[in-house]
Amino acid sequence: MDEAPAPAAMIAAEARIAGRLTVGFLLDIGDMGRMDAPMLDALLFAAVIDANVNRFNRDPALQVAHARLDSAPPNELRRPVSINALAASLRIPFETVRRHINQLIGRGLLVSASNGVYVPTEVVAAPQFVAAMRDRYRRVFSFYDDLRALDLVEPLPCEALPADHPDAPIRAVGRILSDYFFRTLDTLHRQVPDVLTAIVLLNVIRTSSEHIPAAQEAQAIRAGWIPPAERTPVRVAQVSRRLSIPYETTRRHAGWLVDHGFLRREAGGVLLSADYVHAPTLFSITADNLVNARRMFRQIAALQSGLELTREPRASGL
Repeated sequence: MDEAPAPAAMIAAEARIAGRLTVGFLLDIGDMGRMDAPMLDALLFAAVIDANVNRFNRDPALQVAHARLDSAPPNELRRPVSINALAASLRIPFETVRRHINQLIGRGLLVSASNGVYVPTEVVAAPQFVAAMRDRYRRVFSFYDDLRALDLVEPLPCEALPADHPDAPIRAVGRILSDYFFRTLDTLHRQVPDVLTAIVLLNVIRTSSEHIPAAQEAQAIRAGWIPPAERTPVRVAQVSRRLSIPYETTRRHAGWLVDHGFLRREAGGVLLSADYVHAPTLFSITADNLVNARRMFRQIAALQSGLELTREPRASGL
């Protein structure tokens, strides 16, 4: 017998709670991927990697073959991406993207080919990048634990291997995560001019309520949203420092969000506006996000099942 559909109010509450957990998750993932680089450089670098190997997510054989840290895809399997495509996907001016991409090429982080740019294998095998991948892998499964504790995602077929286990599918999970990261950001920044504006909005949302205990925050979100009186205004300079975005650039993005009703000015900073909290567009974003999060963990479940089928017994050492 089919299950009765959940009441609309419950679906909305689930989506809102998942959305609030996602805000911190996305910002943490973005920060872990920065490796001390400015936010825009880190986003462009991540977008190039995603474009180079995203097709692995649709090819189980490639996904499994290049799942572990010691099986980075060779350069010949990386599909270059054009500057024009990057600018269009992130909604950032072409000249801005071109300038930053050329800087990344100059630093040896990207390679220019006839049909675009790619991140070479030696870069994604470097110790700093590997450490960041391990951190993101751990964060994916802590995000899963948070969602699973609230019964918002299905159980995975097996426990995740620790990040320091040689068989941990860190690269494959990283590719699935990257697809989710950019898919979710795209859902949000369809309403704003570019991806940096979306990141600034997410940072204001998190910073304004990070002092509230998790249980109290979840209860407030179930009831609708966190009351304005419980949130703390966020200074633009604070956002600028946390994201490593120049102050004037941050101020411009925050100003656009205020002018278009996403944020409102308060004494001491900015806050999410009440109009946006209750807007149909915010519910649409949170509903899409829950679909995308469940999709990510279904892909990870399929990866785990595929690895179980193909994993050979490890030598006993006897």
